[in-house]
Amino acid sequence: TGLGPSGVDVLLCRSQDKSLTAGSFPGVGVQCFDDPTASGSQAAGYELTRGTMESLYEGVFRKRGMGVGALILTQEFGTVPGIFVARALILENRGYHFDSARHERWRQYTRDAFYVRTPCWK
Repeated sequence: TGLGPSGVDVLLCRSQDKSLTAGSFPGVGVQCFDDPTASGSQAAGYELTRGTMESLYEGVFRKRGMGVGALILTQEFGTVPGIFVARALILENRGYHFDSARHERWRQYTRDAFYVRTPCWK
């Protein structure tokens, strides 16, 4: 959540699953999180991420005899620019550790970063 223009929703998948994803969710933008040429999109940088759950989920579904592997998707909703998301997370973290009596005040910053209060979001 948070990547891309405000109000824009995309699904991220593996390159091998792009056509299946696009066919299963018509009208939704689909990008590949393992595409090293995805600069400027919500998928940019995902190919460098380590420690995600795709391989674990795929293994779980195969072990349970469900035939083909799982279709693993990530959904991104554009909210506010990344620098404001980072600021909100830092403020909430600092408030939690150093002003816990007023934590509700500090966590409001994070809520505002991920739940945009505009008519098109409601």
